[in-house]
Amino acid sequence: MKQEITAHKAPPIDQALLPALLKAMDTMVFERRKLGNFVVVGEVPEWFPRLYPNFEQYLQNHQLGQLSPVLDNFLIDAERLWQTHTHQQLQSGVWEETDGQDDDYFIEATALFVQNRRILLLRSMGSTFAERQTLLQKAREHTLEYRKVRDEMEQKDVLLHTIVHDMSGPLAGLKGYLDLLGKETLSANGREFIEICQRQAARLDKLVLEILDSFSAELDSGDFAAPTPNEAPDMLITTMDVIKSVLSTALLNKVNLLLDPKTDQGGNWKVNADKLRLERVMFNLIGNALWHSSEGGTVLVRMTDVGKNIRVQIEDEGPGIRQDLVEVVFQKFQQGKERRGKLGLGLYFCKITVEHWGGKIGYLPREGGGSVFWFELPRPALF
Repeated sequence: MKQEITAHKAPPIDQALLPALLKAMDTMVFERRKLGNFVVVGEVPEWFPRLYPNFEQYLQNHQLGQLSPVLDNFLIDAERLWQTHTHQQLQSGVWEETDGQDDDYFIEATALFVQNRRILLLRSMGSTFAERQTLLQKAREHTLEYRKVRDEMEQKDVLLHTIVHDMSGPLAGLKGYLDLLGKETLSANGREFIEICQRQAARLDKLVLEILDSFSAELDSGDFAAPTPNEAPDMLITTMDVIKSVLSTALLNKVNLLLDPKTDQGGNWKVNADKLRLERVMFNLIGNALWHSSEGGTVLVRMTDVGKNIRVQIEDEGPGIRQDLVEVVFQKFQQGKERRGKLGLGLYFCKITVEHWGGKIGYLPREGGGSVFWFELPRPALF
């Protein structure tokens, strides 16, 4: 026997239920009859006359938009929707209003075109929304405060890290000259004093390396004051000063450290840079070249006038840079894992510093083996 299936239709919704539902949802309903002419549909929720006590007067004058500047602007967009008869909805987003008792309301407007009727809904989001907004605001404030504290801590870490890193260059020179002095003919007391100095220098060198290993703070470019043309350093003088400072290290390691003899000693080598930071760049690049050079090798510093820029090259005969590291060699701490306290932070500092001055920096493999680190800096505007 075939079973008959009967479809049961849902009973129609009580026409009085919809206005009650809208009121319970704190929603004020208007129907736009003619341009600028709105009528109230259903019951008026309690919040609406508290916030807009003169709303009936505005309705009579066909000035509903005057209740709020936000609503006035929204009605312009809503009118476009109603004119096109588009069966979509347009929402204003939530805005905040304050009544005469200084109570805050969060309102959202929605425009609809339903069954050829132009409907405007104004909904109060209620206390829950206000509490959520307050929590979100506090969360934003806490986030900003956290970022501020974090940035301050990072700046302090960067400062300490940079100071310690910059100590490594002069310290290497100091150790080198102490070792050279130790090879001289000295009295017993003099030799004892030298040995004490060497032990203290070794302890300090170890401390520097440990601090460099322990820090991983982000190094930022910071605010570099632009030098005036009169303050612009001479690249040749800076290079020769750095070479003199690290010459003892080169001698102890039996590495030849040379300035290209073809360099024009009387040329104009002024560059757009800060003298102290420029020295740090040269200490890093020449120090790395010596660090990776073998006994009997040569580190050659070349300087070239390339028109508006000065180009500096530091060439060494060491093992060079592994192919897989070439693309990341100027990023932070890339080779520091292989050679403690060395290639990593220093090259990153060189990159951001040179680029801040409007220059560029790079690496090339040296023909015959080794590395070529180069950078170019523009001349000061005066030149």
